[in-house]
Amino acid sequence: GECESPKVPITATVYPPVKATISGDATICNTDGAYLAVNIPSGKPNFTIKYKVETDKAGLIEKELPNLADREFSIPVYPTAKTVYTLTYVEDANKCKADLNKSGSATVVVNNKPSFTLNETTLGDLCAGKALTLPAVTVDNGGTDITGQGWYLAGDAITSIDKLSIESHNGKKLTYKATNQCGTEEKTYTTLSVIDCADFTFTYSLS
Repeated sequence: GECESPKVPITATVYPPVKATISGDATICNTDGAYLAVNIPSGKPNFTIKYKVETDKAGLIEKELPNLADREFSIPVYPTAKTVYTLTYVEDANKCKADLNKSGSATVVVNNKPSFTLNETTLGDLCAGKALTLPAVTVDNGGTDITGQGWYLAGDAITSIDKLSIESHNGKKLTYKATNQCGTEEKTYTTLSVIDCADFTFTYSLS
């Protein structure tokens, strides 16, 4: 006859799949930080995660956070340029790994204060009564709207200098300033030296 081996029950433990997401899109100034939100709704703590940090300047960097007890937590980040954060690895205490195809990503856009080129120069002595032509300045807005820009004489906003005077202009610093929500950039153009050119006129006669 046929032989039949004894049946031995097998106990199998099926763990729930591990799921994880990352989020936290933000637009910040380069002096600020942002927070990434990681959520692991299923799986058994503690968790180990890895995430990649990708920028145009630095390329790709991977970071690891081991032995995490919480299912929801924040990661503070301080990028200096636009950066994309993506989960690359999540494992729970049962050694089960997450399928990260739908885990999302977080993009942090970084804006800067305005920037422009204005070389400090010496204009020499300027004659009182004459106009001073101010150079055109091209401003890079740093990624966000300019809220104010223009020329300043000793801290006071001006639009032009149509008539130089010793009393109003001599010895005063001429600067250009541009502002957006991330800050202000101010550069010195020159310190004015205004003289009375009539002092240098004279007459003579031949005898």
